Amino acid sequence: MLRQALAFWHEASEFTGMTHARFAIGWLASLCLASCAIAPAKVNRIVRQLKAGDSQLHGLLEKALSDPGKAEAADALAHFVEAWKLQKLPASGEVHSEGAGGVTYKVRFGGTRWGNYPLEYFDEISPASDFEIEKLAHHRREGVGAPLTALRENRKREPLEQFYPPEAITRPLTAFATAGPVRGGVCRVEIELLCPLVNPSVEVMGKMQPLAADFSVPWAAALARTGKLNRSRILDMLTSTPRREPQLYLMEPCDSRKEPLIMIHGLLSTPLAWAEMSNELWADETIRQRYQIWHFLYNTSAPALYSARILRKQLRDLRAIVDPSGHDLASRRVTLLTHSMGGLVGKALAVSPGDSFWKAAFTVPHENLKLSASDRAMLQDAFEWQPDPAVHRV
Repeated sequence: MLRQALAFWHEASEFTGMTHARFAIGWLASLCLASCAIAPAKVNRIVRQLKAGDSQLHGLLEKALSDPGKAEAADALAHFVEAWKLQKLPASGEVHSEGAGGVTYKVRFGGTRWGNYPLEYFDEISPASDFEIEKLAHHRREGVGAPLTALRENRKREPLEQFYPPEAITRPLTAFATAGPVRGGVCRVEIELLCPLVNPSVEVMGKMQPLAADFSVPWAAALARTGKLNRSRILDMLTSTPRREPQLYLMEPCDSRKEPLIMIHGLLSTPLAWAEMSNELWADETIRQRYQIWHFLYNTSAPALYSARILRKQLRDLRAIVDPSGHDLASRRVTLLTHSMGGLVGKALAVSPGDSFWKAAFTVPHENLKLSASDRAMLQDAFEWQPDPAVHRV
């Protein structure tokens, strides 16, 4: 009976507004041609990449500290961070000036500011100014600090990383250095690696200043790795077993203070449909401070009800990791941004079906069926689900 019920639920087309018969080959071929318009962005390095040991750390650091307000100093700081990372130096270390009477710089990567990343979190850190972007608008913000692009291979080293894209975890970072006075030939330097999606400004000599940022290079670096995902939107229509399971992806640091903006793509598509829009929204100061962007990937050959059920569960699982108490704004308010079939997925998060589907499949209430507790819960979630109370706008 359970199998029959789930089969009915799978076929429920009154809600989804579409049938799930396989497409004719000729029509599919035309869709393949039309879909080629969506292509991942490209990012190219226009300045020679440093190699471990080929840069003078003391020269870069002294230039970075000479006049922090100048572009040359910011560029030197960015390359200093890259060189330090390439040489696999620890988060704390010393840099010595050349010549007699030189200064010893005691460098520490750290800080307690919100949105500060430890040096060891990323596998690669590079100056954002060394790159150019193709097929995507390039958005920057002027300010203090040195914009960086950072990448971490997603090996799911932390529980939350199951909700990050498998291609890579990329982030815009900004290096912000603070140097103390020279005492006894020693100068202490603290370098913070701040995410500008979280930190719009920093305090400099008692005044808040905008934090410099490059929002687009890290995003383009992530998109450049999505070739397989780009092809899957068509190929997955030809098989009942998708290459990627449905998954909610956080596209930026999880921020308890921001409202999630969950983007749900349409038929024959993937989250790459939101590539340009995500880039534009990150460039908007007001939107960036209020929302955090999440994407939902699902196989569009599956019924919308099925995909919505997975999304509801993954939202519960994510909140159990980041906010078990349910007090954070991110757990209490959610906006869905949907397109086409994604609107049907979103609808199933926002409304209650009551007993409409149950009555269409069964002649008796579920209370009268002899089921295990797990099977009963599965049927209720499939037929009489409760809307996500956090969704307040679609």
